Parts: sequence; structure tokens; C-alpha cells
Amino acid sequence: ISNVILDFSPLRNELLNNILVDIVADLLLTTTHNSIRANCLWVFRHTIYNETVMNRDKTIERVGIDNLIQFCNDDDLMIQEQAFNVFRNLLCQSKIHVNKFLNHFLDENKAENYFFRFLYDKLSNISVKDSKNVGVLESMLFILEHIAASTEVKRELIAKHEFLLEKVKDVLTTTESDEVRLPCVWLVVNLTWIENIQDQEIYRGAADSFLPTGGPQSRSNNFFEDQDVMDEDDDEDEEEDEDDDEGFGETRRVLRSHVASGNTRGGSEFQNSNANYTDNVVKRANILNRLGYTEVLSGFSDSDNICLLYTSDVAD
Repeated sequence: ISNVILDFSPLRNELLNNILVDIVADLLLTTTHNSIRANCLWVFRHTIYNETVMNRDKTIERVGIDNLIQFCNDDDLMIQEQAFNVFRNLLCQSKIHVNKFLNHFLDENKAENYFFRFLYDKLSNISVKDSKNVGVLESMLFILEHIAASTEVKRELIAKHEFLLEKVKDVLTTTESDEVRLPCVWLVVNLTWIENIQDQEIYRGAADSFLPTGGPQSRSNNFFEDQDVMDEDDDEDEEEDEDDDEGFGETRRVLRSHVASGNTRGGSEFQNSNANYTDNVVKRANILNRLGYTEVLSGFSDSDNICLLYTSDVAD
């Protein structure tokens, strides 16, 4: 089933228009066999890939986001990997689902988002050098990369959590797997990407100096004050983009999402203007430089992996 519902399969629509999701969801939530659970999650991973907002929502609501998070903490490594991959495909090229996903990790007062601590703890409690952990590491890191590819507010939110960026750098320097290195490098690309050529010239002139001690300017812990999360413009953009995706693969989809969304509003210190946008990028670049990313990325210049070589060159 997992293979015949891929986005290019002629059977996909017929299967998804029937009760397949309900059947697989019931099996996932009732079976006691780990291999069956893992394969059910694999079905959902493919079900939501390159799908409409409505169909992604139906699938996730049927399974339950709390259940998926529990599977991310399962004792079985394959179940963890496939659960993270469900979220990985859910967030790919979808600002709406990035917002909904992060909403779920808000504390009771909506003052702090604990997803970044959750991800830090997961990365801290897994052996990066063990080859059997490559899949789960790759899926976790691509989730963070997709969040960084969504909006400028999310990129600033990630930059606030330097402890997580430090951990990602540790993974990047420790792992021997290009599959794990690639999302780490894409994260750097998305955090420092400037689309406008004129802005790139400003960036090159400003990025040589480090940030003042203390990093970026302080902000309220409540990132919802930016009105970026579940913004109506996000909904409209999402619907317009749905028919655009033609299944070019994850790297292609990430490349298309580098453009800053400009969804910040008046009242936030990160205003919607080219100058301030570029200033934000410079700040993030200096944070990454201070954490040692520049030195690490320069070591990939002789990589045999073409995709990693290209991506690290873009990040540099």
C-alpha cells in the first residue's frame, strides 16, 4: 500500500478517496506489533506528501498529532523514524502546517514553544555515529530545516535557540553520514538565504563582523505577537501554491521556499523591508559563524557527494 500511494501512482487518488486512511489509522492505533506500526506510519508518510492542505489535515486529524508525537518517543527506532518522517512530509512546503505543528508545542500560557527543547533532547540522546540511527536523525533534522524554509519569523525563532544550533553543529561535525549532513547544511542555507541580488551585496559587506555580545536583540518569548502564525495570508498563499508542486523531490521544493515571505507585521522589530530583512540575515549569519559553522562547512568543499558539495557551497 505504501508504494502504490506515492504521489505519481495512478492508484493514489482512488485509494485515498475511499476509506484507506481510516483502515490504516485504526490498525496503527490498535496493533501491538511494532513492524505493523512502522509500516502504517510509512503509509501516512506517503499519503500526505505533496498533498493538498485539506487532505493533509484529514490524515493527521484521523491519526492524532498527540499519537504521532508519542510514536516519536517509541522504544522502537523504526517507529520513531517513520513518525518523524510523517511530520517531515507534513511540514514540507506548507507554512500552514508549520504553524499548526508549532502551535501544538506551546506551553499553557502561550509564552514559550518547547519544540526546540524537545528536538534538542532527542538529538542529545541518540548516538550520532551509530549507522542504524541515520534514518531517524535525517528525519528529525529535515523537520527543523522545513521550519526554517517557511517564513522569516520562523527563521528568527530558530536563531533564538542557539543551544539547538550548537547541537546541530555537533551532529554535523560528528556524523559520518552525508544523509545526516545534508539537512544540517540546508538549514544553514535557509537561515542565510537572500533572494535579491542587491540585498546580497549589502549582506556581503555586513556579514564580516560578529554580532555584539548577547546575540540578536531580545524579543518577547511569545512569537505569536508577530501575527505570522496561522496568518490569513499564509492560508491564501498555501492554496495558490498547491497546484504548483509537481513532485520534483525534497531539495527542489526547499529551493523554491527560500524567498522571504514578508509576513511580519507592524509592531514587530523585524519589519517587512529589504533593509531590515537583510539585517536579520546578517545577524543569523554571524550567529552561525560564531558557533563555528563557517569552519565546518569549508571542510565539505572536497566532498564526493554532489548534492552536499553544492549545498555547502551555497551555504558558504
